[in-house]
Amino acid sequence: MIKPFSNGTKQNKMSEVSEALQKEWARFVEQENGKGKINGAVHDLTSRCWDTCIRSTSTNALDGREKACLQNCVERFLDVTTHTIRRMQNSKP
Repeated sequence: MIKPFSNGTKQNKMSEVSEALQKEWARFVEQENGKGKINGAVHDLTSRCWDTCIRSTSTNALDGREKACLQNCVERFLDVTTHTIRRMQNSKP
């Protein structure tokens, strides 16, 4: 005979999950969140630098000015990101 599923049963199942599995799951979730943040930063960088530097998409190649602008934009973005991370690390109690 099949017993109906109850809230108590669900809570009991969760408490049976091993501590090691819970830690592994927490690490996985943290890694995935980190990947999401990195992807978001890359998307933001791409959008900002593209909008700032690219004047026309009429050709398949970037001109010298656009290349230099994109390089400078990426370098400044990385400089600001590095500076921000260092300040956050130094301000931790």
